[in-house]
Amino acid sequence: MKNWRHFATVVLCTGMLLLSVQVRAATLSIQHPWVQEGPPVSKVLGAFMTLVNDSDQAIVITGVSNPDFGAVEMHLSKEVNGMARMFPQKQLTVPAKAQLALKHGSYHLMLFDPRKPIKAGDTSQFTFSYSDGSQQTFVIPVKKNTGGMNHTQK
Repeated sequence: MKNWRHFATVVLCTGMLLLSVQVRAATLSIQHPWVQEGPPVSKVLGAFMTLVNDSDQAIVITGVSNPDFGAVEMHLSKEVNGMARMFPQKQLTVPAKAQLALKHGSYHLMLFDPRKPIKAGDTSQFTFSYSDGSQQTFVIPVKKNTGGMNHTQK
């Protein structure tokens, strides 16, 4: 009987831990997501969206993966001495009760080495990894870049 109680306690605690991780990860949502369609020969594309954190704690994104690409990197574009430069980011933090826009000229996702042609109308699956060890997957549409570089493109 003692072993049964120990087993039940372990199962209950593990279940509560898994549930708390899932609840934490579910607090991040995205608005206006899109992957930039590029020429078939393009080796680098971009992904843009607004990350929304409705929770009471900051959410730290430590990585992003996608089976359609050889690599996904988080970047920050900014002007340095009159030149636009991109800086890889080890993590992105979405403050509590706030948003972080991933857009041209700012934070964004760089998508390297497409494993297949990516064209408007397709979707692509992104898995975000968080500092608490949890992950969350989003399916994001591929859209033509109309030249306006608007991160809220619909």
